[in-house]
Amino acid sequence: MRTVLLPALALATTLAVADDGWLGYPGKPKQFNAKPTVRMASERVTVVIHRWHADVRCEFVFENHGPATTVKMGFPDFHSSGELGKKAITIYDRFNSYVDGVRVRTKLEPKVYQQSMESMSAPAAFQTKSVHFGRHQVRRVNEVYRVSLGSLALSGTTPNAHYPAIKAFDYIFHTGSTWNGPIGKAAMTIAFARDATMPQGSIRLAAIPSSQAWTYEFFSPDRRKVYLSAKGWSISGRTLSLSKSNWKPSRADDVQVVFGLHFRDVEGR
Repeated sequence: MRTVLLPALALATTLAVADDGWLGYPGKPKQFNAKPTVRMASERVTVVIHRWHADVRCEFVFENHGPATTVKMGFPDFHSSGELGKKAITIYDRFNSYVDGVRVRTKLEPKVYQQSMESMSAPAAFQTKSVHFGRHQVRRVNEVYRVSLGSLALSGTTPNAHYPAIKAFDYIFHTGSTWNGPIGKAAMTIAFARDATMPQGSIRLAAIPSSQAWTYEFFSPDRRKVYLSAKGWSISGRTLSLSKSNWKPSRADDVQVVFGLHFRDVEGR
């Protein structure tokens, strides 16, 4: 059975054989103005995980608590295989952005990777747009996208020259701390679709092992188990939920969901 990673991306075949696999880092919009008057009043992120990709809808409500202003927003588009000085490449299979229900264009910036996030090796890039706010105006911004799942190679030996790997989905929360004040209300749900190769029955949660040297033995052979890097999640059947209020997210709040043990050979199959 073919299990090449990132089937929708042109660079899938080259990344499928990498030792560390591939990860993309989408996440909460960042605000680039020096002195923000715009607050993120609420956000709702809905994730549906399929076999090799995730469909995501992000709904944000922003309130301007000052005079009229134009804000540059950047939605994270970080690529684990990007290199500083190289042309930036989007992680998204598709990405649509809306302001008050009207679709708007975004552009990937910078065109060439210039810096990395402090807590990860991925070079920083963003899908950017400018949004004008009148005095005390409220605006609704939606980001709707599809992103291929990451795949992390695990050390260990298995029969027939296959090696273990595990799928991953990431979401960056800490970029939301650039807005004025705390986020009023935040909610995120992650649902596993029927084609996500997760077995029937309730999914169980576990913390990701803290060791950086992941091995197959770290992870339970129980394929219903889902590992999370952040705390505070609840579970109902096949859906994970997180809810926060008056929240200033930090890097410790960034989420990685790790699940779906599988086996790959050296050709990514």
